[in-house]
Amino acid sequence: MLTHSYQFLSFLNILLGFTMLVLGAIEWQKRKKTSAWLLLLVALFSWFVGIYRMTI
Repeated sequence: MLTHSYQFLSFLNILLGFTMLVLGAIEWQKRKKTSAWLLLLVALFSWFVGIYRMTI
C-alpha cells in the first residue's frame, strides 16, 4: 500500500480464502458447525472478491 501497487491483492484474497477453507474444515472436524459454516462463507466471499478484482 505504500507503493500504491495493488498487483498482488487479488492473489492474496484468494489465498486468504484457501486459509479460511482449511480453518473451516478443522472446525468441522471439531464438531463446531456454526463457526465452520461461517468460515466457509467467508472463504467463498473472499474467492468471489479475488476473482472479481482479477477480471476488472
